[in-house]
Amino acid sequence: MKRALMRGAAIAVGGGFAIGAAAAVLGISPAHAETHVYGIEGDRSAVGYAMELEQDGWVMTPAQARQNAANICGQHALGFTRSQLIRGFEQGGQSFDIAFDLVWGAEFHFCPAYVGTNT
Repeated sequence: MKRALMRGAAIAVGGGFAIGAAAAVLGISPAHAETHVYGIEGDRSAVGYAMELEQDGWVMTPAQARQNAANICGQHALGFTRSQLIRGFEQGGQSFDIAFDLVWGAEFHFCPAYVGTNT
């Protein structure tokens, strides 16, 4: 299954910057225009999430993927929107494509209530 990346304006917030800066430590590589999705929505698959990120050039273990997802879902629970989280990753040096895949993949696998929304 392929999904095309959506494009949109992102809103800057201070809290999202911390996530972006922390993610920058893991690596930066060019993103692909499309990402293959591994697994099904809400499967809590750290392996699937890590494999999706690997398509963007990220080397992330399943344990790191699980922790990244926990951080993103936790930020959602605090009220941060998808756009705000993406902007935080962009402020940390990630391209929009990578930032989107980081957030969307975490939502898809670990906090699916946010998939299909911008909240």
